Amino acid sequence: MTLPRITTAVAALSSFAIAAAVVAGPVGAMANQAPTVDAGDDLRLTLPESSVCLAAEASDDGLPGPLTVSWAKLSGPSAALTPFSPTASTATLSGTGTRVFETTADDGEFTATDTTSITLGDVINVPGDAATIQAGIDMAVDGDTVLVAPGIWNESVEVDDKEITLASHYLLTGDPADRDATIIDGGDAAWVVRFSSGVGPETTIIGFHIRNAEDGIYLFAPMNVLDNYVTGTHDAIEYKDDTGGLARGNILEFNEDDGIDINRRTAVVIEQNIIRHNDGDGIENRMKEWSGPGIQASIYRDNLIQGNGDDGIQL
Repeated sequence: MTLPRITTAVAALSSFAIAAAVVAGPVGAMANQAPTVDAGDDLRLTLPESSVCLAAEASDDGLPGPLTVSWAKLSGPSAALTPFSPTASTATLSGTGTRVFETTADDGEFTATDTTSITLGDVINVPGDAATIQAGIDMAVDGDTVLVAPGIWNESVEVDDKEITLASHYLLTGDPADRDATIIDGGDAAWVVRFSSGVGPETTIIGFHIRNAEDGIYLFAPMNVLDNYVTGTHDAIEYKDDTGGLARGNILEFNEDDGIDINRRTAVVIEQNIIRHNDGDGIENRMKEWSGPGIQASIYRDNLIQGNGDDGIQL
């Protein structure tokens, strides 16, 4: 099963390549300077894909001789490395998990190193592999995708201390009909989906119809909230202290209080959402007195906010 790339959260690639270059400067009567090298961004793949191109960008002054670039695995499950250019190697991964790879640039006198990580995750199908969404979440490990089939799921679920993607089939199709047909109903619980303070920053929830609880999506850590429809809750999305991440493409309407409730030390990017017809504020950003180093503020851009009972945006 091949999953599309969603921002930087999830990627499924049969071969991923970063443009590589070795740049040599003029050779002159000058002191040799150490080379520089960049291993590229961290990546996340999802089975069945298991091959990735590691390609470095390196530069040097040409002294004292030709620059060589090599790759090695520092940690994680097994991976076979096959060089195919002066700066690149193919990594063939065996088994899920996170590997850290290091690239080294050597000019004959000085060396420079940089690292990148590759996470290979599995797909856990609900109900194919797990009978409930919570059971699928409990089975998952870092890098996995819990993929939920259309239907009404009467659950209040929680993600603790892992970095996963929780998605409907909207992840595969981009079709809003798949979002609308995959309903998680909290049954008047305290929340529909809760993410604890231990989840990783690439954790993502995407493409659900969420309804019927005190909080729709309840966040205690920075993460991604993408393309969900949340209605019939008290607060559609609530961010607690020291959270943030990205909220994009969500429709938040007909909730009893706020579309998005932000608490104090939160730096979230809120973009391209529709936030309307909520009884309270479209977005409530609850501040407090502060003395000390500057704190990153939240960013609001390119949202449609209309018809809410109180303020559009309240600071």
